[in-house]
Amino acid sequence: MAAGRFDRPIPGMSMTSPLGKYPYERPPEMVDAEEVLQYYMDRIADEEAIDDIAMVCDMGVPLKPIVQSMLTANQMEGKHSIDVSLIIGPLLHAFLKGAIKAQTGIDVKDDDRDYQKEADEREMQKFKALTMKYIADIDKQGDPGVELLKDIVEPEAAPEEPVEEKPMGLMAKG
Repeated sequence: MAAGRFDRPIPGMSMTSPLGKYPYERPPEMVDAEEVLQYYMDRIADEEAIDDIAMVCDMGVPLKPIVQSMLTANQMEGKHSIDVSLIIGPLLHAFLKGAIKAQTGIDVKDDDRDYQKEADEREMQKFKALTMKYIADIDKQGDPGVELLKDIVEPEAAPEEPVEEKPMGLMAKG
């Protein structure tokens, strides 16, 4: 066994260390949102910094986790608080997206969600619910229109072929 496996803090150990030992336990260095935003602008407005972030985004990494990682890392270092991150996060995201587009011409993905697909799925669910309510309300058996709606909302599964169950287990034969 590796010796490093047991060189970890035990539960409750943080309660025994003096308060303020870690940067995130002390008051933040900057509390004004404008000051923090300027801090980031000074660090990332450099052409090479934008190129590096653009390269990562061009490889398929969305911009949102990059911005969140920058903010979280500086929170842990005690530069600013979480509430300031929430305020400046969207501004920093918009700045980076615009700067990358202007400098490199790369269209950056904001995040991994497919909003169009999610909207289409919500619309389909709404359509199915309304159609099922309509079918239940009119209850016309044999009506070709109602049968068509039923087929759209609940397509019949193809009949499954019976599968012969084979005995399983340690003592099974075959």
